[in-house]
Amino acid sequence: MAIELPDELIESQQTADDAHAKLLDLQNRFTNPDDTETPVPARDWSDEQRAEWDAQQQEWLRLATLAQSAVTKHAKDTQQPRHEVEATLRRLVRHPEPAAG
Repeated sequence: MAIELPDELIESQQTADDAHAKLLDLQNRFTNPDDTETPVPARDWSDEQRAEWDAQQQEWLRLATLAQSAVTKHAKDTQQPRHEVEATLRRLVRHPEPAAG
């Protein structure tokens, strides 16, 4: 039986994934500011960089928590195994089927 997911759940996971991508982008920019071969360790970031990274990490964690709570609620409401709902959601968001046509 195929698991059907509401648009809100898909959007919630996509939003969390987007926030995580922003966090990784910040980390990459701060660690390799000039695309040099010698990375700048996080302990050497400026206070502003650390604050920006910390704020983005908190936002990602907040959004990821909301997405996970929505997965749990949907699984309970539809009486489907939570791990199957989560796996289907991640596959849909992270590896979408190519559009037909």
